[in-house]
Amino acid sequence: MDITELATFGIGQTLITRLNELGYRTLTAVQQQAVENGLFEGKNVLVIAPTNTGKTFVGELAALAASTRREATHTFFLVPLKALADEKFQDFTNKYAKWGLKVAISTGDRTDFDNDLLSYQVIIATYEKMNSLLVREPELIADVGVVVIDELQNISDQTRGVTLEILLTRLVDASPGPQVVGLSATISNAKQVSEWLDASLIETSKRDVELREGVIYTGTEPVQLDGHLLERGDFVYREFNTGSVGTEKGLQYHTLDGLSKAAKNDQTLIFVQTQKDAETLAERLARNLNSVSGVTEIIEHLDSAVESTPSTRQLKETIQNGVAFHHAGLLPDERLIVEDAFDKGLVRIICATTTLGAGVNTPARNVIFQSHQTYDEKNIKARDYKNMSGRAGRIRTADTFGRSVLIAGDERELQMLWTGYVTAMPEPLESQIGRSERLDMSILGLLCSKVCDTVESLLSFMKATFFGHIYYRQTSDPLKKTFDESISKHVKNLEKNGFLTAEHDIIAVTELGRRCAEEMLSPSSARLFFNALKNSESRLNKKQDYSKLIEPVIHLACCTYDAISNNALVFYPKYRPAEIKDLGNYWESNKSSFFYQLSEEGLHIRSLKTTRMLLDFIQGASYGDLTLYDSHGRVKRDAETISWLVRGLSRIAEKPLFSFDYDFVRYLRILAERLYHGVTENALSVMRMKLPQVNRHRAMALAAAGFTSTDKIIEAKLEELMKVPGIGENLALEIKQSVERYIDDKNLAAYQRQRRLAQSLRKNAVIFDRLYTDKGDKFARAFNDILKDYMGMKSAFVGDASEHEVDVIVETKEGKIVIEGKRYDKRTVAAREAEEIIGKGAKHKPIAHVTIGYPDFSDEAKWNCPRAKVTLITASVLGDMLIGFWQGKLNQDDIVRTLRSNRCVEDPYQEAKELALLA
Repeated sequence: MDITELATFGIGQTLITRLNELGYRTLTAVQQQAVENGLFEGKNVLVIAPTNTGKTFVGELAALAASTRREATHTFFLVPLKALADEKFQDFTNKYAKWGLKVAISTGDRTDFDNDLLSYQVIIATYEKMNSLLVREPELIADVGVVVIDELQNISDQTRGVTLEILLTRLVDASPGPQVVGLSATISNAKQVSEWLDASLIETSKRDVELREGVIYTGTEPVQLDGHLLERGDFVYREFNTGSVGTEKGLQYHTLDGLSKAAKNDQTLIFVQTQKDAETLAERLARNLNSVSGVTEIIEHLDSAVESTPSTRQLKETIQNGVAFHHAGLLPDERLIVEDAFDKGLVRIICATTTLGAGVNTPARNVIFQSHQTYDEKNIKARDYKNMSGRAGRIRTADTFGRSVLIAGDERELQMLWTGYVTAMPEPLESQIGRSERLDMSILGLLCSKVCDTVESLLSFMKATFFGHIYYRQTSDPLKKTFDESISKHVKNLEKNGFLTAEHDIIAVTELGRRCAEEMLSPSSARLFFNALKNSESRLNKKQDYSKLIEPVIHLACCTYDAISNNALVFYPKYRPAEIKDLGNYWESNKSSFFYQLSEEGLHIRSLKTTRMLLDFIQGASYGDLTLYDSHGRVKRDAETISWLVRGLSRIAEKPLFSFDYDFVRYLRILAERLYHGVTENALSVMRMKLPQVNRHRAMALAAAGFTSTDKIIEAKLEELMKVPGIGENLALEIKQSVERYIDDKNLAAYQRQRRLAQSLRKNAVIFDRLYTDKGDKFARAFNDILKDYMGMKSAFVGDASEHEVDVIVETKEGKIVIEGKRYDKRTVAAREAEEIIGKGAKHKPIAHVTIGYPDFSDEAKWNCPRAKVTLITASVLGDMLIGFWQGKLNQDDIVRTLRSNRCVEDPYQEAKELALLA
């Protein structure tokens, strides 16, 4: 289907034009089927398709169409990971902001849009954040028109599957409910899922780019497979679309030489078992390849965006030869830089763990699995293999085919990989509700948002889930009874622990339960927090130096079920008996200051070590030093988890649950923020500004130099910022540009912007100091110098108040232009004052009258200027004209035409274009 045919389905011409501008010409098969099956008519749609078939664009189309409807229709586009949310937010913004689409993002980290979400047409969010929003504001669902669920196969995920399934059930069960658009990789029970969602099933097993999916045999003896004789280094494959089996003789992608040759023409993803494997292989490949051009910018980006660590330095070395590694041990910024470099073709090979397989968009010509196992030596699922292998074959580079390559060392392994992955069907989607330890969280959320208020209504809701649809309704009565009893047991436990109350079978959520649900804490963690605060209430009610509580508070968060289940504790120092002894001795000497001790010895030691690591982190220890504990990516991730838990603790510490001094609660919030950013307290204000390339160490350096607020950075001269360690001229200019968005005063904002641009152009910025601060004759001399010395006009200052003279006369080929300056501090220039130039300049018989004003002109002055034949130019507009002149966007003829325009000039560039056409 041609993209223009969307008009027949009610899509407006402006959107079709924008899609054309973005390069969309035709729809893929799944996109066309979705459109023809009610995508634009509000019908639920489930798209099941291999990776790289364009299914994500189906969700985009649904969101774009919804944004053009007369009734206010908001779309939530849901993804499983924060990194994916950031990527999708940037993608939507870059593609559709110009068209007028307003896009917001809402994750655990990104809350800057949360107070005004319904002012945006599209909101990108994680599953968990959407669930949290509906717990806090159940009525929000009535304002949602479309929900797109990307990577819907995550229902089978052991950690987030229950949250996603409960969320989907709420959406489908709501009346009236939103349109649900599900996007999933290939699964074997698609029909069951579509029936549950009451959705039109759009399913395809075809790809736009053929995929050769197979195995390289590396054994020493020749073997037979499906009638093909294989020798060492041969690749036997099955074509995804046709099912044909073939071979590529001597492909040799299991060797360094083979991979090096492939890298010259093809981009390749190599999946390995561990982080160490990724780094080691990247190093070996880089040594086997020549340096590539164009990577200097990437290396500079790494230098500016992140702190230097051994891993970062190693990454920069491999990137010079077009190779990178990618794993959870890297910081998010590092991973994004690697993905972007690969997307641009500058990096030819990425050696990665399965973090890269979790939905990040990195298609390649070849996908190679050096191992079919994860770091804990478990075989990857067929579903995950299909998802990762599907990245092979790029639509946009018109690959004729892609390769997905497994590696077998012997005949047995060859057969296992062939039947277990290449020809295997992905596992069916499975509900995690029946086996989840997190079900109590979901029950609490349903009760808190008043979706349910009795055990019976909870059971009714559970029957409407995918679990209920597939398993509960079809199982035996004894098993149904067992599940029913488990729900009752969960409710009783929640009631026993103070999260619920029940009266006449009606269940209500207590204040503790509400805060637990809103913060997405497990009841176990919330109860631990509550008990710790209760047991220490008298101690915490005393006025004190709260900094002494930092260590015990961090440690308390490390002791929670949520910290342990989210793998936020560093590994047990098994081979360091001296460290174990040191931590044990420290505990014995200081245990009275702590709130809690884990009973299991290994977890106890890990909680202490993690606490020590995080204390170093918030005191500013470098990531390089912190690698003594763990990789810098893991340090950051663990700190974010503990930050969330401390924030949850602060909510439980608030009134009416406790009557602690507000300073204590505030200190907990500050600590949570410090943990998230990894900085000292005085650097928090700098981190909140989200300045470009200002990492935690640069933020602390700025704070140490006294730049602890937006105002102080706004007021700072460029030279002052450049004295801060790690802040060069380019970064100082970026910082100055970034803080301009915080300036409410339009003249101050213009002054800061123009001064910064002047310095970036290597021009004298002092003239802007004069233009914005000088008064009286000095103000007139400042704008005269701009016209004369900087623009090269024949301009002269002639001002004389006693002689009733104008301030400046500009000589042009056509005649004289007379100019008067009017500057006030606390009011605008009135119409009468703006027009004084007419009387003053009459004796010169000018061709134009101009008034340059500060801070602005009154509305009456602006309305009158065409009739009075006076051109009005504010100081800020004159400053823009000078910048435009320096940049070559305006010339002297443009300046003269503008001075003669008899208009109130607001956009000198637009004025110049219009006046040039009229001339």
